[in-house]
Amino acid sequence: MLRCEIIELFRVKIYFQKNLKEKIKYISRKNLSIEKYDRCIQQAENSLVYAYSWFLDSVADDWGVLILHDYKVVMPIPYLKLKRNLFAKRIYQPDFCQQLGIFSSAFLSQEEALSFFETFLSLKPRSYSFNYYDTKHFLKERFKLKERINYELDLNNLYKELASNYSTNIKRNLKKASQSELQFTNTIAFDTFIKFKKEETHYKTKSKQLKKMQQLVKTAIKQGFGEIYGILKDEKLLAVAFILNDKRRLISLITATNDLGKKLGAIAFLNDCLIKEYAETKMILDFEGSMISGIARFYKSFGAEVVNYLSY
Repeated sequence: MLRCEIIELFRVKIYFQKNLKEKIKYISRKNLSIEKYDRCIQQAENSLVYAYSWFLDSVADDWGVLILHDYKVVMPIPYLKLKRNLFAKRIYQPDFCQQLGIFSSAFLSQEEALSFFETFLSLKPRSYSFNYYDTKHFLKERFKLKERINYELDLNNLYKELASNYSTNIKRNLKKASQSELQFTNTIAFDTFIKFKKEETHYKTKSKQLKKMQQLVKTAIKQGFGEIYGILKDEKLLAVAFILNDKRRLISLITATNDLGKKLGAIAFLNDCLIKEYAETKMILDFEGSMISGIARFYKSFGAEVVNYLSY
């Protein structure tokens, strides 16, 4: 670490010793006030569905929260339990949970953000992803943070204008889908979705990961934050998508398609149907990544823009 960086961290520490009436507290899941915690997540300018208590209950082995000002500022800390030691656990970013970080229902100063980060580092984390809003508070070079890519599409425009930004390849796929008379539906049953996902995923999904996925989808639907969509041809299912909806953004969390669906552009058609349905709203279509060039290119081809976030 450079001398100037050490001085900066020391300055932040001295600031808090002199000016903060409250210290950042760590509270375990079992001692948490869920009502206060979820209210902070809901009211935060950078609110993300990943941080709600029910979401973390579904995807994390265990979790706690760093808290300041009586739940006005919170930072969820998820854990992975280690197989070799049932009593040991480490901080990690759970599956299906792209971003966490600091959430505040009040103004968050640079000093407060850095103090949270310093406390976070003292817990000796293994992996963790901060949300897009936190990025402005941290210098990735100073804290060895890696920049990750997300693709987002602002839907607050006429559908015609949004569709005009599609790539030539997407327009070609949509023409193919139209000629094939594909149908968009939101009546896919939970069991049908899970069965299709299992059968049409070419990589092996670990049983623990699959169990968490099932729990998450079921809970999100029950909480009113999720919906399953599908693409049909002649009543045969070609593709499915589980979309998180927190009234601010649509997050394309889980998708799957079979070989015929790939051939007929079913996922492109599904995305287009969502864009058409939510055009002229203050919603964001969040494609959730990706660092894989081919997938990133597909998301970008809908006119989506890069929004970076940082990962430890």
